Amino acid sequence: MNNLFKSCILIVWLISSAAFANDTTNINIGESFYIDSKIMGEKRQVLVYLPQSYSKNQGRFPVLYLTDGATHFNHTSTTINFLSRVGDVPEMIVVGVTNTDRTRDLTPTASKESGRETAGGADKFLKFFEDELIPNIDKRYRTEPYKVFAGHSLGGLFAINAFLTRPNAFDAYVAVSPSLWWDGELLLKRTEQAFEKQMAKGTLFISLGNENKRMTGSYDGFKAIMEKNTSPELLFSSQSFQEENHDSVVLLSHYHGLKKVFSGWRLGPGATLQQALDHYETLTKRFSFKVILPEHLANDIGFFLRNQKKYDEAIDVFRWNTRTYPASGKTFDRLCVALEMADKLVEAKVQCEEAVRVAKASQDISLPEFQKTLARVSAKLGIPLQNTTPK
Repeated sequence: MNNLFKSCILIVWLISSAAFANDTTNINIGESFYIDSKIMGEKRQVLVYLPQSYSKNQGRFPVLYLTDGATHFNHTSTTINFLSRVGDVPEMIVVGVTNTDRTRDLTPTASKESGRETAGGADKFLKFFEDELIPNIDKRYRTEPYKVFAGHSLGGLFAINAFLTRPNAFDAYVAVSPSLWWDGELLLKRTEQAFEKQMAKGTLFISLGNENKRMTGSYDGFKAIMEKNTSPELLFSSQSFQEENHDSVVLLSHYHGLKKVFSGWRLGPGATLQQALDHYETLTKRFSFKVILPEHLANDIGFFLRNQKKYDEAIDVFRWNTRTYPASGKTFDRLCVALEMADKLVEAKVQCEEAVRVAKASQDISLPEFQKTLARVSAKLGIPLQNTTPK
């Protein structure tokens, strides 16, 4: 009897385990491929994150390029996802390059120190970005020309060196706890020279964690040079994070650095649809790429109007959203609900059916929610439940 009981327990466990296993879905935040680089003479792994709306429309997106991809790709991608969701930065494609010889690729000059014999390949690595990686990304994905570069430690050194020597390679740079002590603070000298030649221009954000004297001294020296040389063509800002160490400072630096790069991006509270469209048209002119009111922020405007019982105005906003984002079932569902609240049930049902159709086509996880809305609206029209789901 005891053995029979144990066997039954085992069978139940196996069945439930299989059920749970079949009920799981992988969550992937990116994809990977290799470039057979002629410039570097080796294959380089590239990690790519695409925004959530990438598959829902045919829009193009600015790109953030990262060094130390294996370390910083995941957290930076989710940071951008969060910041774009709350409206502080645009949705972006993130491209991270993993390391093969980090010291070689990220340092501008040679070194005689033990363990750093390969140093001095930064110019070649930058050429890899400009001539091979960026054209490859532009060919594979729907990119805007606006590009941001971010690097940490030696990667921060690389970022500032690129900012000084190739200021047009990227539109903005984020340098996190940069190793500006390298080669007797070489880049501080290059910074002075860049200002003398009027080459220092663009957007640069630098940050520092709780570091040793060598790191802090070179950082403070560079910051002083930048702050005494103001220019309309130069947007420079810095921030210190004394509660973070050399490694942990990256996440907060990317968070605040990207907000600095895209300062003024956030739409003000209580904006009308026209004010929102005007705001993003201003951003389009400022950043030189097309900026469209995001779907979720348009929904927020519609919700605000709907909750004030301004149904006609809310419906206009939701209609704009369905025209702009026709591959999103959510836009049609939100329009359906607004029409329902305005007692326009016949049209509401049409929009609900479209929400279900689009969700099925895109395998949207919100499909059950849209089906419930359709059933509710259909019931108000006296239509049986079995006749409410479009084929």
